[in-house]
Amino acid sequence: MEIQKNKNLRKRTVLILVLFLALCFIVRKPVSYLIHGYRVQVLDLERDGKRICGRLYLPETEEQLPAVILSHGFNANMEAVERYAEIFAENGIAAYIFDFIGGGTRIRSDGTTKEMSVLTERMDLETVLESIRSDSHIQKDQIFLMGTSLGGFVSVMTAARHPKDIAGLILLYPAFQLQKDFERRIADPERYPTKGELMGTPISEMFVNDLLSFDIYQTMKKYRGRVLIIHGTKDPIVSIPYSERAVKVFKHAELYRIEGGGHGFKGKQRKEAAEQALSFVQAVLNSQ
Repeated sequence: MEIQKNKNLRKRTVLILVLFLALCFIVRKPVSYLIHGYRVQVLDLERDGKRICGRLYLPETEEQLPAVILSHGFNANMEAVERYAEIFAENGIAAYIFDFIGGGTRIRSDGTTKEMSVLTERMDLETVLESIRSDSHIQKDQIFLMGTSLGGFVSVMTAARHPKDIAGLILLYPAFQLQKDFERRIADPERYPTKGELMGTPISEMFVNDLLSFDIYQTMKKYRGRVLIIHGTKDPIVSIPYSERAVKVFKHAELYRIEGGGHGFKGKQRKEAAEQALSFVQAVLNSQ
């Protein structure tokens, strides 16, 4: 009986969100709604004339809040990290999710995948960071970055450029293998002929050039704050040794292994990852 009630509540929540997003699309104005003790507000931004579509999750309180900015992976969208944002908001922590410009084929933001690279996504995330830091609801010295796969890679790049603005990093199966993958493609084009695509999705020469213009392991040395990496032991795309190496390079990092986890978490594994991410944020806040 209780399970059925929870399913019905979840269905109503999804229906409300669908109607809410449809209304936002029609009126083209900021719209918000209250659910489960937090408010969800459409908050679209702009970078170089292109729109970044996003949503801000704000717990109902008069006090300033810590916040987590969540970045999705390649060819995904904000829905991929939505549940994590809900869990943060349910526990008194603001969260912002968004679609990278050109970040996938199913995004609401402007752009196509042939117009994006890790550097354009870093600029998108910097635009988001600036907006969240200036929001009167947010405690600006308590902002965390959290990213999945390529979103984790870009979060490291951003934290390295703004180390004093980031209270902590949470990286889920970060795509630290990507540079090595493309180095192999260039060195052996006959064996790796798909230079113009990534996992079947078109990319540009700019993507490759920008990706190989630096070393992510050297970049992460510039961020000396606390880092949590969560990685599945059965990830078929980014093997866990890449994260094991990162833990040794970061100044203050820990690796949490999801037993049997692949490249992306669902069900119990996502719940486990969310609990670890929430505990990490709370621990950092309690230590300030």
